[in-house]
Amino acid sequence: MVTQIDHTLSGERLDHYLKTLFPELSRAHIQKIIKSGIVLVNDVNQNSSYKLKAKDELKYDEAVFNSNNMLEGDQDIIPEVIPLEKIYEDENLFVINKPCGLVVHPGAGNHTGTVVNALASLFKGSFMSNSRFGLIHRIDKDTSGLLMIAKNENALNYYSSLFEKREIKKTYLCVVSASVHKVLDSNGKFKVEGYIKRSSHDRKKMQFQVVSDPNGRYSLTEFNFVKGNLKYSLLEAHPVTGRTHQIRIHLKSLGYPIVGDNIYTGDKYPRLMLHANKIELKLMNGDNIVLVSEKPEEFNSIFL
Repeated sequence: MVTQIDHTLSGERLDHYLKTLFPELSRAHIQKIIKSGIVLVNDVNQNSSYKLKAKDELKYDEAVFNSNNMLEGDQDIIPEVIPLEKIYEDENLFVINKPCGLVVHPGAGNHTGTVVNALASLFKGSFMSNSRFGLIHRIDKDTSGLLMIAKNENALNYYSSLFEKREIKKTYLCVVSASVHKVLDSNGKFKVEGYIKRSSHDRKKMQFQVVSDPNGRYSLTEFNFVKGNLKYSLLEAHPVTGRTHQIRIHLKSLGYPIVGDNIYTGDKYPRLMLHANKIELKLMNGDNIVLVSEKPEEFNSIFL
């Protein structure tokens, strides 16, 4: 479920608002659901006390709120031994290289085989396995690459705040099914900006408009050309904002859909050619760090 917050609700606590939607649930239970990471505000996991703002985009799995069994205890998340490729770890932060096809968080009809199930096994008895809200952000099942997980509540608050303030720089690699030379500037760059909202016809899809839409949210992605031929182009994507499916629909709007994007184009390529390649951020100790996940082999072989 995706809901855009009306201006009349500005300043309302997140848990109070959800309580009005699900009055049969206790506030404590709603707060537990929020801590699980299932509820996202502008694609970021926030605290129960977060004050909503006009046009905030609230995303959650309605089935979880309607279930009497979900999130009532640690038995709800089944610990599973699922290999996770570690890119970085310290006392506050755990960063993995998520493979294409691995779901991040359990949801309706999808309770096992996820990153969270793996974390419950790997960090059994810790903050992540008990509270299950270590996810700082998410990436789609079909997108591969860097995923950040907090190891304690202070870390979750700190890194979620960096995301909200756009102080974490993310770089994605993507392959599009066209030559993009006609939109490149003299430096081999281009950008797409406009307004994104949920499709009125298909709730799994987003819509994009270049002109302002009162129901849409501003979005901006900057692109760099890496290499290409007449059939494909490899691009770096730098999302300045973080809207759902932002990179995918920005490129599709120009007529350059990402290879393997079966949601927006029906392309049956073996995988979505979108990879979270690099994250630049300031750690809690003040150090600046750059984390990199090398591009998968498919990103090389497609040009052979």
